[in-house]
Amino acid sequence: MRAGDIDSAETFNNEALKLDAANEEAQIARAEILNAKGQQDEAIRSLESYRQAEDGGHTVATLLALADLHRMQGNFQTSAERLDQAEAVAPGATGVLLVRLKLLASQGRFEEIPDLVAGHCKSHPGEAQVLVSAASILVSAGAVDHVNKLRPLFDQFIAANPDRVEGYLALAMVVFETGELAEAEKAYRRLLELDPYHQQALNNLAWILGEELGRPEEALVFARKGVTKYPNDPHLLNTRGVVFFRLDMLTEARKDLERCLTMVRDIPSTRAKTLLYLGRIYMRQGETALAKRTLRQVLEIDRQHKVLTDDERAETEQLVNASS
Repeated sequence: MRAGDIDSAETFNNEALKLDAANEEAQIARAEILNAKGQQDEAIRSLESYRQAEDGGHTVATLLALADLHRMQGNFQTSAERLDQAEAVAPGATGVLLVRLKLLASQGRFEEIPDLVAGHCKSHPGEAQVLVSAASILVSAGAVDHVNKLRPLFDQFIAANPDRVEGYLALAMVVFETGELAEAEKAYRRLLELDPYHQQALNNLAWILGEELGRPEEALVFARKGVTKYPNDPHLLNTRGVVFFRLDMLTEARKDLERCLTMVRDIPSTRAKTLLYLGRIYMRQGETALAKRTLRQVLEIDRQHKVLTDDERAETEQLVNASS
């Protein structure tokens, strides 16, 4: 299901269900579509009904989909029950652990994640998906203390698999979170030697170089390469727009950021930061009224979702007052 194409996905899914109402993939897709449309309760009811009607004919995929839907709704106990059922069907399966990690994070039980990941890595040497997912989950939550506990696992994986990108990606995310910017740059550069068009690495390295290390000229090389390869990636558009801004290329920055804005309606943090940069640009281009409207949107998103830093909030308020 492509982002922003829910209606088409629903049409195709309805046709698939007409042909085979018992098709598991179609039933899971229906639940995902309902969830994307904001009909979470109906998504759960639909898939639970299918699970019960099939009476054991479904695979672990249905149980994992249900566990994740219940998790997103805050039904943590039911989510755990579905995970336990999935574990009974597929002991030690990577997919089960991935959903369990998300459940633990949703419950704020970050301290349990490193030991689970370490145990899985011991029994599944060379399996990287759990490492990357755990790093992403803990970094997103800002759980720095627990992120540090994963560092030896990444080092071990890289030592055993020096030509695989996953270890460098996980390591880069972790060391960036702990403030080791030079190590993050090094890891992303090594990753891009192995995979020159790795989407996330191009974006993150450009951001680190441009925003964290104050080297926007270098950053622009990676940001341009990323947008050329992935022109519809809002994160790359945002990053290149910010790099253009740092280079005082306001026309180019405005174009990228305004395009990015059309793609991030449902991502409050990215939307607010994009609007903030646009507000700065409009101010510098003398479009005061537009800047004022834009910056007020930033403050409204922050009021609802708390996505700005204290410094960004203070700056936005100051710019709104300055534009009055």
